[in-house]
Amino acid sequence: HHPVFENYPVYDDMPEPGRDPAGPVVYVGDVTEIRGALTLVEAAGRSDTTDRLEFIGRCSDQLSADLRGLATELGVQIDLRGWMPHNEAMASVTAASVGVAPLHDVPNYRRSLPTKTLEYLALGVPVVASDLPGTRRVIGGLPGVQLVPPGDAGALARALDTVDGDPSIAEAAMAGPADVRTTFRWPADE
Repeated sequence: HHPVFENYPVYDDMPEPGRDPAGPVVYVGDVTEIRGALTLVEAAGRSDTTDRLEFIGRCSDQLSADLRGLATELGVQIDLRGWMPHNEAMASVTAASVGVAPLHDVPNYRRSLPTKTLEYLALGVPVVASDLPGTRRVIGGLPGVQLVPPGDAGALARALDTVDGDPSIAEAAMAGPADVRTTFRWPADE
């Protein structure tokens, strides 16, 4: 028997909380189809308020070409920034309006928590994420969080519009970073 610890972020190198309501929607992590990259571009194309996306993470050349082609077709501006050190990625998040985790419903993601959602919240940035059991269990009731059916670009677009159109969601997210950083951390004593 061995202890199992939740996979929480380390906040030591995190910048101070911040958000730019006019900033892009940001995704941090490996950029793949099953992590919702194409769904996110499609959602931005359907959104009334989102026209700029920033992807921070590794992306294959083929998917990069597919994302750029779809973005051009839908009139969405995307910035594929590639991999960057954690502290730089988190600094970029503070210049975003919303952080997203549009994972598809696959076994690997169904029960796990995308730690990026806690990182976004620890920076005071509202979150739109796929409504998967592991994600819902940890962040479903937290302020500033909108959960959407996985792979549903229309629902994702509506959630992005809701966050943009309802200042109370962003205010709730900005009020919570200290609680997130205290509650969701590695159990150092153990």
